[in-house]
Amino acid sequence: MNRKIKPSKDNDDSDPDQVPEEYLAAARAIARCVDLFCNVEKLLRVGFLLQQEQAAENGELDELEAERESRKKRLATL
Repeated sequence: MNRKIKPSKDNDDSDPDQVPEEYLAAARAIARCVDLFCNVEKLLRVGFLLQQEQAAENGELDELEAERESRKKRLATL
């Protein structure tokens, strides 16, 4: 059985075929990693660092200078 999953940007739980866009993006990334034999844990950590970076740039994240420098250093080594 092959059902078409529809992305959902809101939290409407009335349609079981709608999945939040973040879940679809994570599922695609994990599926590609399994196909390419990459480290899924590392992918998730990098994704989290990128989310933090974006939140910091948007002013949505309060952090210490040391935390920011650490994140930037880890992202720079990729």
